[in-house]
Amino acid sequence: MTEEQRRLLASIPKSELLAELVRRENQPPDEQVHPWCDDCAHYKTFDGAGDPPAKFNPCSKKHKPHFWTPRPWESTETFGYYLAVCEDRKPVHEQTRESALPPHRIR
Repeated sequence: MTEEQRRLLASIPKSELLAELVRRENQPPDEQVHPWCDDCAHYKTFDGAGDPPAKFNPCSKKHKPHFWTPRPWESTETFGYYLAVCEDRKPVHEQTRESALPPHRIR
């Protein structure tokens, strides 16, 4: 950081800087760059009939993941659950994960 940038930041009140951080944190993301939950050993699919119940949680560790819906410019396959940070993430090898999926699950 240059000296000029430091002076500029020092001239902005802390309350405004904090408010900007809160705005950025609360702003919905415009792209999904975090690891997908279905690449984790703790991810479970709904294997019942019909839609999953409202309280269904795909994380066996009971974390509350976010759901990403693809943007118009993204591929339709770009959807699913994700967490920005998960201390319990346990990667699953692709072949192991695919063989463990129920036969009716389509992604």
